[in-house]
Amino acid sequence: LRKEGFAVDVRLPRGKGKLPLRADPDAVSEALINLLTNAMKYSGQNRSIVLAAGRQAASVYCSVRDRGTGIRKETLPHLFDKFYRDPELPRKLQGVGIGLSVVRHIMDAHAGTIEVKSEPGKGSEFILRFPAHIRQRGEKTA
Repeated sequence: LRKEGFAVDVRLPRGKGKLPLRADPDAVSEALINLLTNAMKYSGQNRSIVLAAGRQAASVYCSVRDRGTGIRKETLPHLFDKFYRDPELPRKLQGVGIGLSVVRHIMDAHAGTIEVKSEPGKGSEFILRFPAHIRQRGEKTA
């Protein structure tokens, strides 16, 4: 990110407590890397990305937000389809169309969800929501 000239704003919860999440760290890393790669690809000249994590009610979330090209409303229903590529985007911006389907698969495997907020010309935010893990009495932490 820094090599490509991106400013990254990381927003984490205050305090020393960890987020109550039980997940495959490699899979979650892969999901976030896919989202960050897309954010870089579609940021255009506005090289600013916000990466956030926190807790809301019974879930833990991670989000990636850019201020780039955004996603057309017509594209949103197909966004997580394997091999889908928006026909309106220049070919140089397109990949093979599996990154977001991989993210959806990872979230399904964790009983989580993925939410997309986007507006053309203003950017996109992808929010991964995982069920919060409530530690049982006597359970040890990792």
